[in-house]
Amino acid sequence: MHSNVDLIIKDIEILEGIIYETNPEPDSGLSVWYSEIRNKRLSELTDGDIAKAIRQNLYLIYVVPEANRRLQVNPTIGLLYDGEVINALLGIKKGFWHNNILLNQEIKELLNLITTRQIIPTDFNWLSNEDEHEFYDNVEKLHKKLNDLKE
Repeated sequence: MHSNVDLIIKDIEILEGIIYETNPEPDSGLSVWYSEIRNKRLSELTDGDIAKAIRQNLYLIYVVPEANRRLQVNPTIGLLYDGEVINALLGIKKGFWHNNILLNQEIKELLNLITTRQIIPTDFNWLSNEDEHEFYDNVEKLHKKLNDLKE
């Protein structure tokens, strides 16, 4: 059995019973992007790809563990801005977290490490105080969301 990081997006399509139409719409940036990542392993996706996949609710059961693996190393990862992946996780619906309790717990543990500043890289510099505050606000909002799944 392969680990999840070894899975190619096309493998995930098969596992999930997805039939992919091979002609992407040339005017659709998302369609073109998805065509480009189909032959990549989860571990080969960029941090930006991970954030985009999460925002698109794409194969979350596979993508969120990969995001968590990367966030353990550097919780500020992103392509468009620092903390983009954390911000993307914040957009995941509560139902996903409710149905994936182990992932919920793993992300809460990660958030605790971030909050206590145990895993922020020592050489990391925020672009501004505002960016840093927004990042920690998002960490706090995500933690609250994961703790409050009754709704």
